[in-house]
Amino acid sequence: MNKKVLLTFLIFLLLVASCALGFFLGTEYANKENNTPKVEEKTEKEEEKEEVEEEPKVPQVENITFNKEKANEALDTFMLAFQMTGLNDDDTIIGPSRRNQTELLDAKTKLKLAWYYVFKSGNSDKIKYDASPSGEEITGSAGVDLELYKSFYQSMYGEELPTNPDYTVLGYSKDSVKNNILYGTMASGVATIYTAFKANSITKTDDNYELIVDVIHEDVKEDDENPTIETYLENNQLSYPSNLVIYHLKITYKIENNKYLMKSIVAY
Repeated sequence: MNKKVLLTFLIFLLLVASCALGFFLGTEYANKENNTPKVEEKTEKEEEKEEVEEEPKVPQVENITFNKEKANEALDTFMLAFQMTGLNDDDTIIGPSRRNQTELLDAKTKLKLAWYYVFKSGNSDKIKYDASPSGEEITGSAGVDLELYKSFYQSMYGEELPTNPDYTVLGYSKDSVKNNILYGTMASGVATIYTAFKANSITKTDDNYELIVDVIHEDVKEDDENPTIETYLENNQLSYPSNLVIYHLKITYKIENNKYLMKSIVAY
């Protein structure tokens, strides 16, 4: 083989080797390029998913416009329910020891409030005034059809009456239920107090409503004929001095099928 042919052959080998090496390197690079984005894309998606899962849902709070005078009328009845059923601690209704965000709507309170409001349900044919388990007529005592009471309780709280409730809290330690009649007592009258529940605001979060109530009160001496608070006790008095507010109530409720369901009461 002469030098010219040998040189040509060597150049040919170099070209083949270069092409092979280039093809090999190109393939390796292409494989890396193809594989790398998939890993990165998966990682990014996982990170996005984690971020979405970790991001807490911020509840939307809505301020509700309402008629404060009508709300005050309802609150006046609500305050009276505490007085008539003995749920009040003193003239301020909720005493200082319970103004601590502790839940006030316990089993006893639910039974007593339902007992008071069932008399306003309009079912007079299923209510017996001045009735007692002994059959004797007693002022301040009454009997209510047990099924009516159970139905009313559920419509008031959105839950069934618990099994074996302590009906003795309604006033009778013996025969509180007799012949399917629930018996209890209620004050026939209450003394005038210088306290009023005033509606402050209503907010809605998801399907829960929160009514904030200002409780105004003044300690009035017997010989004081013109107490300051007297001007603000009426339901149509929507403004009042801040120094008369002694605590607040937060009443949580829901509205289902046009019914108001009471869920919580706290004082602070």
